[in-house]
Formats: sequence, structure tokens, C-alpha cells
Amino acid sequence: MHTQAINFCGRTEYLYGQGHSKKEQRKDMDTELQAAYLARKAGVNAPNYQGDIIKPGEPIRIKYKLEGDIANTKTNPITPKHIENLLQNFYFLDKAGFYHRNLSSPNIMFSKEGGVEFASMKDMTRFSMEDGKFVCSNNSPDFMMPSNAERFETTTLSRYVHNLKDKNAERAFIREYLTQKSEYNEFRAEHLKRNGFKDTDDAVMYETAQALAFKEPSDEVLDYFASKLEISRTKSNATLMWHKAGGLFDGNVNPGERFASVVMLLEDLKNAYELRDRAQMLSQTAETPQEQQYFAFEKEILDLWTKNIYEDAKNGGAENFCNTTFAGNKGLYLGCAEDRILFNEFFDEIKLDDDSLSAQEKIDTVIEYYKNLMADWTPENNRMYKMQYLRDSVPLG
Repeated sequence: MHTQAINFCGRTEYLYGQGHSKKEQRKDMDTELQAAYLARKAGVNAPNYQGDIIKPGEPIRIKYKLEGDIANTKTNPITPKHIENLLQNFYFLDKAGFYHRNLSSPNIMFSKEGGVEFASMKDMTRFSMEDGKFVCSNNSPDFMMPSNAERFETTTLSRYVHNLKDKNAERAFIREYLTQKSEYNEFRAEHLKRNGFKDTDDAVMYETAQALAFKEPSDEVLDYFASKLEISRTKSNATLMWHKAGGLFDGNVNPGERFASVVMLLEDLKNAYELRDRAQMLSQTAETPQEQQYFAFEKEILDLWTKNIYEDAKNGGAENFCNTTFAGNKGLYLGCAEDRILFNEFFDEIKLDDDSLSAQEKIDTVIEYYKNLMADWTPENNRMYKMQYLRDSVPLG
């Protein structure tokens, strides 16, 4: 792998400290400066912040040079050179023990020459090892070394690939990405072995399985990876809709979208069950032993993905029945207490070890029930349900 260094001679940008007070702003800026320094020290293309003259009354800021723009399938497409530099930078982060929690589109710049630059380095966290297992808040199995490439795939690449629209272009892009990622996984396997892991440890075996499966990816691998990206994108969209509809970003609430985000998660849950079953089948029927090993590990990962989506959908769906803090404590009440009980009963019929066909039938029952309640919901009914909860002393929240 080769990385193209940035020369910090692009346009001038300014970073402003976040916080209500000067003290909070300085602390926020110090965190970013320290993180960027550590990232650059590890070889990562992070901003090279510089001091700036600030006049009295102006907000605290520092300046830096920035090359490139966010990825766009039409105006600034991701090229093979970008992929090469991305994966090299991700490897540098991985090797240094850093996990960037916010590799969303605005935080990665792609230059016309193929370079990449990262931002919001304060969102980096260190991962650690305990008893041979990795500890990191990244929702991955503990045998898997935290991967910044995987974080990029679930937050940014999934949206980029979706926006390609053309299936042939999508497939060609995924093939290029995985083929280059093969070397990234090979480097990670070697790094693990240099740090005391054995060839037979799951962490090494998973990286090796990916390296071999991605070198010349089969149709099964390409299709599986594309489906995995789509599940990630849908879950991300549902989570964003949930928070936006609750007024997190601009204070504007939207009960309809809050309800719809749960349905979106339920649809995503069906796809997660199906993909998990596909991984299970391919772990036995894929063409090569290396691919079989890859899909066996992926089945474990999809076990966790399915569990996480299941819990998000159930908890979000139940919360919409009696959310006392929604809309400035006006509350959100999708139905009465009996409706909430019935929702939970329907949901509890879905078992995590169900096969996809059985799970999808049960999920469709929950979706149908939930949509009927959504169709009946009105602000007037919301007030009525709230009074019923208060009158019947049903626990709120």
C-alpha cells in the first residue's frame, strides 16, 4: 500500500471551538489539536492546524489548509487512487490503536490528485485488548480488531455506492474497493501476528479470510458486500430520521417520521435476517475454503447486527407509545397501554435464532399492526392517550 501525503497548500479553512463558554471552546479545540497531532504522528493525513491572529471580541479559532472536497458520484467521484490512500490511512489509524467514530462524508476530503484528508480528529478513541479480546464501542464482535475501513463502509461508503444508481457501476466500484482492501486486511493480519497473535487466533483468521476472499472477489462475495452496505445505509437513515424527528438538530419535531423510522428499522431487520441466513449457507457452499471461512465469520458478525437492529426497533417502537419528554414534554403517545402491551407481545414472537422466513412473517405482523396505529394517530388521540396513561397510573417512559 502507498499513501500520498498532503502538502497543506489548499484553501484556508478555520476551526472554531465548540461550547457555550470560552473555557469549553478552548477545551474542545485542545482535544482536536492533540488528536490531530497524534494522528499525523502515526502517518495519517490529518489537518495541520496553525495559530491565527484573533481580534478582541472574535470567537476562538485556528486555521488550516484543506485540499479536496467531499465525495460525490458526479462532481468528485472516488477513484482507485483515493481508495488506495484511504486504506493506507485507515491502516495507520488501526496500527496506532485509534478508532475514528465519525467517518461520515463531511469529515473526509478527496482531492483531484487522489489524496485524502480527515477531519474531526477529536472523535478518535483508543481501543484496547483485554484477555485476548478487543474493547471498543464499535458494535463489532470482540474477536475482530476494530477497523476504520469498516466504520467508513457503514457510514459513508454505503451512501456513496447507493448514489451510483447504475448496478454495473456499483458492482465495478465494489470490485475495485474489495480488491484493494485485500492488501489492507493482509497488512492487518501481519500486524496482529507481530503483536503476539497466532495464525489460529480468530482475529488473524478473519483478516486472512477477508484478504483471500477479496483478492479476486466472486459474485457471491460482491453481492453479499453490496447487501451489507445497504443494511448499514438503511439503519443509519432510520437512526437519523428518529433523532431528527425528535427535534435533536433544529428543535422541530415530526411524530409521523418518528413512527416511520421504526418501520424502516423493521424492514431493515428482515434484510438482516436474510443476509445472516445467506452467510450461513455460503459458509458451507461457497466455491473455495477461504470464502467459506470468510462467510463463517460474517455469520457471527450478522448475528450481532441482527441483534442490534432488533433491539433498536423494539425499544424505539415501544418508546413511541409513551414518550413523556417528546416535544417539550407534551409527550408522544401512539396508542393506549393495551396497544403497547400487544405491540410487545407481537414483537416477542420474533426470536433471534429464527430463520429468515419465519422471522420475516413475524416482523410483517408487527409492521402491519404498527402501521394501523400510525394511520389512526392524530394530535387529538395523542392527548386522549396521554390522559389515559395518567388516569390509569401506567408507568410513564
